[in-house]
Amino acid sequence: MTSTGAGAGSTRVDSRLRGLTMHRFTEPQLIGVPEELLRESPSPVREDDDRLTYRWRNGYERYEFEEAASSAHHQPTYQWAYHTTIAE
Repeated sequence: MTSTGAGAGSTRVDSRLRGLTMHRFTEPQLIGVPEELLRESPSPVREDDDRLTYRWRNGYERYEFEEAASSAHHQPTYQWAYHTTIAE
């Protein structure tokens, strides 16, 4: 994983960015990702058109799709949105 991305891009996201010449396995760029999460490099537990979800520590980190940033970076880009905690 690079310092700006994690996991694999989804096919549905690639279809939204048809004008960008991207392969379906392009790593998404994550904005606002904690350094510790980058080092652990987990795979997303959920991928859909607008969101990536990573299980991390005692909860989930949620990232939302950023269309303008994706076009500017020529790769799927997601902005950190919020953290949820798993109930014990």
